[in-house]
Order: sequence, then C-alpha cells, then structure tokens
Amino acid sequence: TWTAAAALLLLAAAPLRASGLRTPFGEVVVRHLKIGQTYSMYKLVNLPLRVVNTGTDTVYLTIEPVRVSTGEARHGYEPVPSLDWVKVETSSFTVAPNREAATDLIISIPNDPSLLGRRFEADIWSHTQSMRGSVAVGLQSRLLMQIDSTPPNEEEPKKK
Repeated sequence: TWTAAAALLLLAAAPLRASGLRTPFGEVVVRHLKIGQTYSMYKLVNLPLRVVNTGTDTVYLTIEPVRVSTGEARHGYEPVPSLDWVKVETSSFTVAPNREAATDLIISIPNDPSLLGRRFEADIWSHTQSMRGSVAVGLQSRLLMQIDSTPPNEEEPKKK
C-alpha cells in the first residue's frame, strides 16, 4: 500500500548514525572464591567493567547482570542460581563518543557448603537505548566464577 511504501521511503531517507560498544571485559574467570564472602572485581583483580562508546553520538548505557540458561552456559559451568550473586555498582550512564563508562562488579557468594567446588556463570549485558536515528547496540560479557572446594577458615577476613 501507499502508506507502507511511504514509511519505507522515510526510513531509507533518515540518516543512520554509527553506533557501537567495546569492552575488554569479554570473558573473565575468577577463581578461589570462598562461600560466605563478598568480592569487588576492582579490588580483587583490578578489573572494573569498562564499556567504550565507539559510536558517533552520545548514548544512554545500561549495564545489568543476566542469568543464562543451562544450554547457553559455558561448558563445565552452571547458570548462577540467583542474580543476587552479582551486583553492578553503577548501572546507568550517559557516554559521549569515544568515552567510556566504568563500574565495579560486586560478587556475593552465599554461605552454603553445597556450593563448594562448583563453577557458575553470570553474564553482563551492556546495551544502549535507541535515540535520534541511532540503532540500539549491546554486548554480552561472561563472568565465570569458580568456588573454592574448601570453606573459609575463622581467621580469613571477609573480602570487599
């Protein structure tokens, strides 16, 4: 119909803006996590989650943990039982072109002996919202957590 053709013509005439994101936090493995402990990725391994806006426009960026299905989890890992295990310190940003957003990830392992020696995956979904002719983009990072097979001893300080 004429309406559909006009809509396609308007869409084709609208300038598309370059959009993109980049992160060095593609797949990160954290080993020897103790049950009942809380960890800062920044303090533990000096690795905050950084996301660079490689596009030509300022973007609104959201960063959030997501639970993967059993079939999508990395071989040898289970989906994280609860998203309460991973918190994003700051989850919303306005990021100018060629600038980055950085935030800490906080990992909290429940004090549950059934977790000893197990491996879990939580993914981190960093994505923009579409605005002014730009296309929304996103990228997914893997956080692979390996729980130590021994419980923490009494003298071990709680990590933060």
